Amino acid sequence: MITIDRPEARNAVDGATARAPTAAVDRLESRDDLRVGILTGADGVFSAGFGQTEVHYGTVPPEVGIVRLPERIPRNIALELAALVVRNAPPAVAAFKRLVTERTAFRDEDAFVEQDRSVAPVLGSHDAKEGARAFTERRSPHWQGR
Repeated sequence: MITIDRPEARNAVDGATARAPTAAVDRLESRDDLRVGILTGADGVFSAGFGQTEVHYGTVPPEVGIVRLPERIPRNIALELAALVVRNAPPAVAAFKRLVTERTAFRDEDAFVEQDRSVAPVLGSHDAKEGARAFTERRSPHWQGR
């Protein structure tokens, strides 16, 4: 059992919190004697927060969000979900869509490297800064596509 235990943040997932379940899932997938994994949250809260809504704020999901998505749901559904976020930050949406499209071309280790390479410019973009400002100011962001 994997328990998210960040009571101060109502178990919202950050980078460090995302790495622990990732390691546990890797262990689960590599062992034949483990058949089921359970992800839960402490204190009666699974995880407060916006799912993978980072593109709404001009960034992209950290850690394994993009790399594992095409393995968990069919590619065409992943891209249909991406289509729902086209009103969001153009650099983030483009990076997300490219990584989902190209996922099968990379082994896991290479996919994480490619994700980091693709995400770095997005995180420093004007739109990412605008998304963070909009979030803290509780307003809709105004994207400029840069």
